[in-house]
Amino acid sequence: MPVPVTYRTGGEGAIASYNYTDISEGTGVVVLNGFSTEASGAGIEYKLTTTTPYSSYIETSGAPWVFNLSAFNLPKTIKGTAIVKLAAYLISGAPTEHTLTVSIQKVTTSGTTTLGSVETPQLSNPINYTLNIPLTETNFKKGDNLRLNIAKNGGAPIVLAHDPANREGSYIKPVTTFPTKLIAHIPFKLDL
Repeated sequence: MPVPVTYRTGGEGAIASYNYTDISEGTGVVVLNGFSTEASGAGIEYKLTTTTPYSSYIETSGAPWVFNLSAFNLPKTIKGTAIVKLAAYLISGAPTEHTLTVSIQKVTTSGTTTLGSVETPQLSNPINYTLNIPLTETNFKKGDNLRLNIAKNGGAPIVLAHDPANREGSYIKPVTTFPTKLIAHIPFKLDL
């Protein structure tokens, strides 16, 4: 005679761990790396990830640079100040009366909304900025995505580094100038 099997329902939920700073601020910071991919027929695409892949290109001059995170699988809320770290280079002979505008955006099927944006000081080589971007508290639904947009103001040719593996580029070299990583620290509201 078989032994009956009993399954428990309504057991314990998942356990989440947060550090003291996250709990006191009510936010958890997700670190995203910018990188590029290239596929036949698709051209260069700019993406964001929490991992550290090799970028197809270490540096590119394709301004504006539009880095997209994959669509969210669960609802999320952004709250706080983003920090973006970037390195770029004005190509030789270019004038320096130019800036970059760095924006964090929400992308939905109905359009794009800018949650926060800052402009860099005038560019001069080598370019290495850590930017604080205050964000409007914003809810994301399943299927929405997050975008990091970097636009160039002015006609000077410029390259932007975006390699999570921090390899040496043609203009930006981690050993002699700055890291080739493009990093965005994004604060999400915790459900405590």
